[in-house]
Amino acid sequence: MASLDRMFVSSSNVHMRHRSNKRFVLFIIVFLIIFWSLFHLHAFFTSEIQINYGNRLTCTTRSGISTSFVSYYGLINAIIPIISMSLFGIETLRNISKAHAQIGQRSLDKRLIILLIIQISLYIFLRLPMSTYLIYSQTTKYMIKSSNQTLIEQFVYFIVIFCQFVQVNLSPLMNLISKSFRLELKRTFYRVIHQEHQIHRSLVQTRNGNTIQIQEMMTRQNNTLDKHQLVVRNA
Repeated sequence: MASLDRMFVSSSNVHMRHRSNKRFVLFIIVFLIIFWSLFHLHAFFTSEIQINYGNRLTCTTRSGISTSFVSYYGLINAIIPIISMSLFGIETLRNISKAHAQIGQRSLDKRLIILLIIQISLYIFLRLPMSTYLIYSQTTKYMIKSSNQTLIEQFVYFIVIFCQFVQVNLSPLMNLISKSFRLELKRTFYRVIHQEHQIHRSLVQTRNGNTIQIQEMMTRQNNTLDKHQLVVRNA
């Protein structure tokens, strides 16, 4: 999505640039959430809990069509984002190269190229191991394996799962490379802190004002009581 948005923003076409707005982003987010939620519904019907090594419970995919589907899905899930990110990145660089040269444009292009290279490289390095492992497990599922080989495969599986989680967590942090994003993030934090400070100040002023009003009311009541006592004594 970030690569697609960068392509829209850098486009010289007015209609393409207008697509880079909050409404379009929200539409894409909702569409992707619904699509991937429906796409992963098979996990509720194709997963099962097995007991390994006597007392260890593991969640696995049922053998047969479900295992093949998960394996090929892992490969497709890794290849399609790589291709789309590469195509959108190349198109973004082409749009920037077509733009008129401006002051600081070269440094901006350099940062953008570095950002694209890092994003694609990290995705390939951290995502492809899972797809490779799924293909390997699919091709060797009918082979007779020793206990040592099974343990090695489980160890490799935990490593590739860890790499996949790292890739998911690193994706949002990649935006910190952008200087404009860091500046906007700082402005947002300063704005929130300033608003909280103003709210706290107004609450303190309100409390002080209420305290003064209460003190004035108590003073008036005391004066009234004193006057009443004087009247009673004189009577």
